[in-house]
Amino acid sequence: MWEWAQMQDNGDIAIRVTQHGIGGAHGIGDYVVSSNDESYDKCRTEYGLEQPGDTRHITKRWKNDEWVLEKTEKTNATLAAPQQSADGKHSQAS
Repeated sequence: MWEWAQMQDNGDIAIRVTQHGIGGAHGIGDYVVSSNDESYDKCRTEYGLEQPGDTRHITKRWKNDEWVLEKTEKTNATLAAPQQSADGKHSQAS
């Protein structure tokens, strides 16, 4: 499983989860957690996002009937490339 989370310019957190299941089935899910959502603080803490542009990539592998963390990487906003939306396209600067 691969997770991508990024705090957007407006503070919302865009998340994409993609995984391959048993038999090669492939699933992708995108969602946004807004700052007024009940789970926002938990999500922000879980992904370690502090300011717009902060990005987290997480890789997990299915072992012994559970997802096991394999790798996690964080890019801080000051080091980040142009922000990308959950579909992977670069956002346009205003």
